[in-house]
Amino acid sequence: MTPSVKRSPWGAKRLVEARAFDNTGQELPPPFGPQLALFEAERMVGIAGDARASVPPTRRLMGATITGRKRLSESKLERDARRNAGLGDIYVDTAAEPWINFCPGIDFKLLRTSQETGAWTALFKCAAGSSFARHEHLAAGEYLMLSGKMEIRGGAERGGVTAKAGDYGYEANGMWHDDTCFPEETVLYFTNFGALRFVDGDDNTLAVVDYKMLREIAEVGRQKLAA
Repeated sequence: MTPSVKRSPWGAKRLVEARAFDNTGQELPPPFGPQLALFEAERMVGIAGDARASVPPTRRLMGATITGRKRLSESKLERDARRNAGLGDIYVDTAAEPWINFCPGIDFKLLRTSQETGAWTALFKCAAGSSFARHEHLAAGEYLMLSGKMEIRGGAERGGVTAKAGDYGYEANGMWHDDTCFPEETVLYFTNFGALRFVDGDDNTLAVVDYKMLREIAEVGRQKLAA
């Protein structure tokens, strides 16, 4: 490996040009060349900004060669496994999850919550004639209708929205909704990026539903079903 390091006002930490070779003398193509060159250049930058660290050149070249061989020998699946390790993707078998009561006439399956962002995702099954009470969005939300019909702000006949199976909707942060009604049994997928504030007719707060409360409702519901 023959990296070239150019000094900057902050020390010799700026990589200008770098090339990497395997043990036969062949130059490594991207992505192996740039990655190995960057790794080697970082090791060569001294604590005091010296471009030559105390690591002997033979050891640096040996380390680069071993790393290059390892990455060249990786299969596509092995590369993906290394890159994805620790990222924690989520899979939910929704058919195996029980419906938990959320409010009168409405059940839900909590699919995901995020402590970092406050976002949460759920499936809702709403009986004919049920409704969500008046509420304010303290964060934006999105829904996808899987079946049935949902009338928002009185439905299309009253200037609102009537969503049916297959429809998608986005609800902006700060949006107010009076009763959201379901004239027929409905299942929808819903993601909200924060909390919902449920209020009475005078807009006094009745409950703030966030990811923590939903976790608690889901856990209590599972315990009741298991009892």
